[in-house]
Amino acid sequence: MAIEFPEAYHIARQMEQTLIGRSLARVDFRDTSASVFRWGFVNLHQWDVTGGCIHAIEQHGDEIYLRMDRHNLRFGAMIGKLLYHAPGEKPGPKAQVTFTLDNGASFTYNPTLYGYCQARSDEEIEACRPAAGVSPFDPAFTPDYLAQAFAESRRKIAKQMNLDHVQYKAAGVGNGYWMDVLFLSEVHPERKSRMITTEEMERLHTNTLRVLSDAVAARGSIDEVDFFGEYGGYRRILGAHSKGQPCPKCGQPIQAKNLLGSAAYYCVNCQR
Repeated sequence: MAIEFPEAYHIARQMEQTLIGRSLARVDFRDTSASVFRWGFVNLHQWDVTGGCIHAIEQHGDEIYLRMDRHNLRFGAMIGKLLYHAPGEKPGPKAQVTFTLDNGASFTYNPTLYGYCQARSDEEIEACRPAAGVSPFDPAFTPDYLAQAFAESRRKIAKQMNLDHVQYKAAGVGNGYWMDVLFLSEVHPERKSRMITTEEMERLHTNTLRVLSDAVAARGSIDEVDFFGEYGGYRRILGAHSKGQPCPKCGQPIQAKNLLGSAAYYCVNCQR
């Protein structure tokens, strides 16, 4: 499971507690010939961000922005680890980027797959937000907004919650939490998006807020660590652990199927 909205929300709050007012004394890279650098997922070796003072932390979806007085740092699509290290604590050997602070503490980022850490201007940061969609806790995230998402021509089935470049989506809600939303809403992940009713759309909206609120309160998923390396407390209703196990509602075995490049978990009896 990747870092999604709840994990990013929690990590951003922790970064506010530890990084605001601190300056970057040094930035070190493990190996600039690695694919994450060659493919542009990490571009910090091409920018000089040392000396920048961190004056604000912002979070949108699964993206976190460190606002600084010269350049900004953008972390997103975070399939990887973003970890804080107290003064004197040695960062792990797998960290691709180490940010050393002016007080001797540091934080590291180790992206995998499509996770990225980039220096961006104020204008570029502002341009990122619309592309990510509306944050689920934003007042603009309404049942009507969600209905527009499923009316999008490129969206084919209920499994496609965060399709790239689709105009309407729930920022930071990916496959992991969406499986629980679909289950609670009694919507099958293979349902054609155009066949989702108004009543079902209301349930999808209500349960998106329910699942994410529960996950935020639990400090994220049990499969992911926060800024201080602690695991969250939210255990997904459906996931790899539930394959073949009794459905918590009806007792039928939970099914698993590869849909659109990732696993979908569902109950054939409860979800239609």
